[in-house]
Amino acid sequence: MKPKTNTGLTLIELMIVIAVLSIIASIAFPIYTSYVTKTRRVAAMAELLEITQRMENNYIRSTGAPTYAPAGFSAGDLASAHFSGISDSKAEDYYDITIQSAGPTGYVIQATIKSDFTDDKCGSTLTINQTGQRTITNSGVPGCAW
Repeated sequence: MKPKTNTGLTLIELMIVIAVLSIIASIAFPIYTSYVTKTRRVAAMAELLEITQRMENNYIRSTGAPTYAPAGFSAGDLASAHFSGISDSKAEDYYDITIQSAGPTGYVIQATIKSDFTDDKCGSTLTINQTGQRTITNSGVPGCAW
C-alpha cells in the first residue's frame, strides 16, 4: 500500500499568495490610473490643437473682414457644435471643450475636465489662444505643462 501524498495547497501557502498579489495590485493600480488620466489629458490637448488649426483656417478663408469665429458663434459654445468630427473624439467624454472667445483679433479655446473625473496632478482646465500660449489652471504640480 502506497503512502498518501498531499498535492493541494496549505492555508499558509494560499495566504502568502494572496498577500503577494495584494501588494502587486496596490502598486500597479495607482500607476495604471495615472496613465489613464495622462492619456485623457493628452487627448484633450490634441483636440485643442486640432481646433486651433480649424480656427486659423477660418481666419484664412473668411470673406470680407477676417475673423477666427466660426459661423453662428457665441462665447462658451462647445467646439463640437461648430466643427464636424470633434464630437467623435474621446476627449469629449472627459473634457468640455469650449470656444471662450473668437473674433477678428484672436480666440481662446478651453478644455475643462468634467465633474465626474479628476486630474489631481495637472489641474482642471487647459487653455490655448491665437498666439499659441498654453496654460493649465488649478494645477497641483508646478512642473506640469503642456
